[in-house]
Amino acid sequence: MFSINFFKNNQQPFFSFAKELYPGKFQPSVTHHFLKALEDRGKLLRNYTQNIDTLEAAAGVKNVVLCHGSFATASCLECRHKVTAEDIRADVMEGKIPKCSKCTPQLPLSVYKPDIVFFGEDLSADYYTSVGKDVEDCDLLIVIGTTLTVAPVSSIPRKVATVPQIIINREPVTHHAFDIELLGDADIITQQLLNLLGWSETVAPSFKPLREESQESVRMSYWQSRNPDPCTPEDFKIVALREMYETRNLAAWLPESRDVYMFVPPARYIFPGATVIEVDRDDRKRGLLRRNPLASSSSSSSSSGDEDIVPPRPTENLLAPDQPSTSK
Repeated sequence: MFSINFFKNNQQPFFSFAKELYPGKFQPSVTHHFLKALEDRGKLLRNYTQNIDTLEAAAGVKNVVLCHGSFATASCLECRHKVTAEDIRADVMEGKIPKCSKCTPQLPLSVYKPDIVFFGEDLSADYYTSVGKDVEDCDLLIVIGTTLTVAPVSSIPRKVATVPQIIINREPVTHHAFDIELLGDADIITQQLLNLLGWSETVAPSFKPLREESQESVRMSYWQSRNPDPCTPEDFKIVALREMYETRNLAAWLPESRDVYMFVPPARYIFPGATVIEVDRDDRKRGLLRRNPLASSSSSSSSSGDEDIVPPRPTENLLAPDQPSTSK
């Protein structure tokens, strides 16, 4: 349905569905307003979004690159006449194919296609131009709500590999090493950040700041809530390990009150709403290095593929090995 070749042959499936995504159906989230707060304070160099719902604009964010386009405008596939989303709203809401008002005579592709990037289409020149400039000026990268699997936007973190990088996501991204991982509900996390920054006017009145607890403390509280009888430390470790594998998700340890987030060394913070399946630390490879985008082409032919890499920006204890357990 989102393939340009399919669309050119049959537009009806797309327009039967398009009303579900059309502008005006949804409102900006807390996270969109977090981006607006950054921009208002001169902290946002650029917001690269893969979303096509125009909610960044609805939140008032101006410095946006719409990597995959948006529903804000539509263009005729034949004559390229451009109209706004409002111009074709009535047709879209009724599931009709909007026909071009300028093409005479009407041709098979005299159809207004929303200016979103379909599979088989390239991104706009604005994306490539902006990335080319911003890699020189970026001093902090924040990635929100993506698993970094869709190219070419997924390559942005590698282009700025030497600057600090933070990810805010429900689950870890395993193929790229971020300096800080904030895992969970993005709206909760961004509200917590706004509160810590002291930007109280942008924090929802109903928001209650979360407190940080260690992984051991959260695990103990979780176990005690389910097993009120006293136990030895050895019993606790065995039962907690069993329950971890029963729940599989470390975020399940967090209290239902949703007023706690868990710190997992060296730089992972688990908030309510996260999905974090814990595995052996060696398998998790928290110390994965980033590829150097400036590596020479000659060295890239190495069969191992491990050359020309740069570590994450130095952070205190970021890659420190696990401390030996004091428990016997």
